[in-house]
Amino acid sequence: MSKIEDALFERRYFCPECGNLMQWESEWEDSLVCPVCGASADPEFYGMTADEIDAMYPTREQVLGIAGEDDEEDEDNEFGETYDEVCGELSDND
Repeated sequence: MSKIEDALFERRYFCPECGNLMQWESEWEDSLVCPVCGASADPEFYGMTADEIDAMYPTREQVLGIAGEDDEEDEDNEFGETYDEVCGELSDND
């Protein structure tokens, strides 16, 4: 039986980091925690990769097929314009 089948039918969840059996964080069973390494997981997304989760919730830009704000930034400066370049409040040239 695979780990996902084991989780669904037997309610046994194994840590994706270290492989140990995970425990419920609280009595409401809303998140899982590994008692060995401390990793946590959402049971709704158990067994899914980050890419699979991201594909379930696309951004507005991905849906519309347009470039996002991050895509339009100046490639020379990874942080975009500085505060002083935008506002000019920090320069001594008043």
